[in-house]
Amino acid sequence: ISSRHKRSNNNGSTMTRSAISFLLVFLTIVNAQDNSCIKDPTKEECKTYKYPEDMAKTNVEALCKSMPTMPFCSVKDLCSSDPQYSSNKYCNAVSLFKGICSPQYDAMGGMAKCGDWKTMCINNATVVPSCNIQVLQGVPKGKEVRALINQICGEMSMSGCEKCADGKPCDLLGVYSTLCLEMPDMSQCASWNQMCVHVTNWPFCSISSNGNAVQMRMYFHTGIEDYVLFREWVPRTWIQYFATCFAVIALGVLYEGLKYMRTVIERSFSGGAGYHAVNDGAPVVYQHPPFRPKQDILRAALHFLEVMWGLMVMLVAMTYNVGLVVCIGIGAFIGNLLFGRLVKYEPKSSSCH
Repeated sequence: ISSRHKRSNNNGSTMTRSAISFLLVFLTIVNAQDNSCIKDPTKEECKTYKYPEDMAKTNVEALCKSMPTMPFCSVKDLCSSDPQYSSNKYCNAVSLFKGICSPQYDAMGGMAKCGDWKTMCINNATVVPSCNIQVLQGVPKGKEVRALINQICGEMSMSGCEKCADGKPCDLLGVYSTLCLEMPDMSQCASWNQMCVHVTNWPFCSISSNGNAVQMRMYFHTGIEDYVLFREWVPRTWIQYFATCFAVIALGVLYEGLKYMRTVIERSFSGGAGYHAVNDGAPVVYQHPPFRPKQDILRAALHFLEVMWGLMVMLVAMTYNVGLVVCIGIGAFIGNLLFGRLVKYEPKSSSCH
């Protein structure tokens, strides 16, 4: 009985070793075929070859570890950080590998980990299907996107510019997208607009997904999210928006009240103000009043306050938010209703007051 058990165990071990050997031989053959299609992608049998996703993922991870600020590495980070985006076709590891290594998409093709892609796909005669996988269009190359950021930030100071200032490392695609979310009509945002046609709901392209960005639109529009005088003053709910409307109405009423207050004070100065004629038999001579510090400094301070207040009203109007512009008009209406009959009307050329 003992000898039978031994022979059975020996037979089982022999079969196991044979199976392992067969598997190793099979993997070696498959690997040789894989390497063959990478080295010579023009062969007929390579028409069915698919570049392994695990290999692509390993290469992408290594490339982005070396240069994490590259635009497609930002795409990779988004894909790996949130399941709602990971199923998107542009998050496929082979697609990202192509985006990073293909010359028309990014500037990392010269790196060693891009060797497989260069050999397999940078060849007009290649028949490997993986070389034709779709890539997210519009993502600019690393050097190009930094140049675009520098152009935008050179023209105007915007939130996010400080992250990439003086050439320091930064999330290039993230910063570029934040700038373009605020002012999408800038000429430098053409690539961003092209990209966002394909991924409208991604944080790179969506105000609702990017909670900090507020779009600055230089045309009349509706909605609630706009910068109102200060970076921190951004109504994000309807309650905040209605509170902002009341504040803007109060701004308009107080502006009319300020003009009334200046009129009252000017009347108290009227006795010595202005030029007056002197005629003692000689030709008429106009003399200007002397400088009176108490009156003139107060007059200048009131003028300063009126001009600055008018500028604030103008800046609110420059949000181009229809609701806020109407609130300015309502404030002016209420203010004139309260103080208009008390103020002497004098047409003025300034659009601010």
